[in-house]
Amino acid sequence: MMRKIQITVILLVLAQSILIAGVMYYYTKSAIIEEKYKSLASITHMMDFYISQRYDTLISCISEKTETDILKSRFEMQKTGAYKGNYNETGERIKQLLNKDINVPVLEGALINLKGQVILSNRPEEEGLILDKTELYNSIMNGAESYMGLIIEAGDIEKVEIAVPAFDNNGKIVGIIKQVITLDNMKEYLGSIEIGETGYAFLIWNSGHMVFQGDIKRSIILYPEYQNGSNLEQLIFDFRTSQLEESEGIVRYSNNGAEFIGAYKLVGAGFCIAVAAMEKEEIMPCSADQKTIFFSLSGFIILMAVLIGFVMGNSIQKPIQRIISNTRKLSNGDLTARCPAAKNEMLKELCYNINNLADRLQKNERELRMSARIDGMTHLPNRCMMYEVLDILLYKHPNQALLKLELEGIKTVNANLGYDIGDKIIMEIGDILRSLPHNVCYSSRLGGKDFLVFVTNWIAPKYPERIAEKLIKKIKDIKFIGQVHVDIGVNIGIQYIDEEKIDKKKLIKQSDMAMRKSKIEGKNLYFVSYSNKQKET
Repeated sequence: MMRKIQITVILLVLAQSILIAGVMYYYTKSAIIEEKYKSLASITHMMDFYISQRYDTLISCISEKTETDILKSRFEMQKTGAYKGNYNETGERIKQLLNKDINVPVLEGALINLKGQVILSNRPEEEGLILDKTELYNSIMNGAESYMGLIIEAGDIEKVEIAVPAFDNNGKIVGIIKQVITLDNMKEYLGSIEIGETGYAFLIWNSGHMVFQGDIKRSIILYPEYQNGSNLEQLIFDFRTSQLEESEGIVRYSNNGAEFIGAYKLVGAGFCIAVAAMEKEEIMPCSADQKTIFFSLSGFIILMAVLIGFVMGNSIQKPIQRIISNTRKLSNGDLTARCPAAKNEMLKELCYNINNLADRLQKNERELRMSARIDGMTHLPNRCMMYEVLDILLYKHPNQALLKLELEGIKTVNANLGYDIGDKIIMEIGDILRSLPHNVCYSSRLGGKDFLVFVTNWIAPKYPERIAEKLIKKIKDIKFIGQVHVDIGVNIGIQYIDEEKIDKKKLIKQSDMAMRKSKIEGKNLYFVSYSNKQKET
């Protein structure tokens, strides 16, 4: 009887041990699978952030080109039919501007008028073409702030087509500027993403093309091995037909006989979908043999199974919880969060991949933030950053004024001596403006030959006029660039700011009007404007 009781107790303990071990096994496996799903989703969020930042920077650089006087003049000449100056020479200068790099090498560029006709292009055969039926033209003319699309030319040559509208001084659209770049940087970025041993990242373009890393696979509309009725095929169809209901989710498909599971995320600008995927076997690695071994071992440890199961669960659960917490922070934009090192090889690899991606994204984010706010030539704040300064300091102190500077003679230098000499003059102007007292003068380059100085909280009488006189003298003293003689001047408009609060853009416009009044009187002069009354100094 005692023997039967002992056997019964042992069997009960064994059954409980196996049950607990089975529950722990299921929990651990489910936690790992759930974490891998979330890590794939985090990777797509990082891809979305990186691509969106790159896209915004490219659009900003192209938009700066539309603000140049020579480009605006060409659209105006096309509109009115009144051509001024050397038409061919102006066209060549515009082509040089179109071919100027925008943080990435520019392959081609073109100007398109309101009728959809290409009026100027780096590709002569493109001039005269009518593009009014294209998605690019219709998108911009329907009010889109920008357009990006993938084009595949003969020989499977892949290019990206980017376009932004150009406006006149009244804010009305007068045409479109188009730039064409390669996919090399994007493919290099895709190739830098590490997703386990079998994983990879790719993009689905709005045309239905799939773009992979480097030269491993060429961009395609849809490979035959993906055309198997999977929800990846359905995802591409929904995206191409504008029927995509969820901006992110899970996608499953087969490729060369292997089952893949991935996460997708619609990129912020909406021109592509980012996908990160890996083989199902890597996400769910436990086979039937491993299950048998696991449960067999749990039968031998009997009473110790509960303790071992508890210890094993803790050793995996805590790192997973820390990983989940840190990946959640990364998904919410905290790029300083990092996953701690784990003893488990699978979790260790997962932590390494997430941390590596976070490091690269943090570096790219810093570089993009800096390039988007600082003028690359003068190292002065650009228009965007100056607007932020005005938002913070405008009307904060009693004494404030805006100085609008416009260089005189820079166009002649560019035309006769070359743009390299003109660029060096712009750099010297940047050095002069950076030498102003930083505690009261905030300098920026608005673009081209226009600069802005925000003077605030001064004490000395007529301090803005003193600053203007100092700047005029220093700029007049620029006589030589190397061995080359140059003749450069400046006109300055000074707009004093009173207590009546008006929009910063209106203040800048008023300072520009004051500057134009100084130009009427001659070169190297400044004009002072006090609200609704003006007086010349």
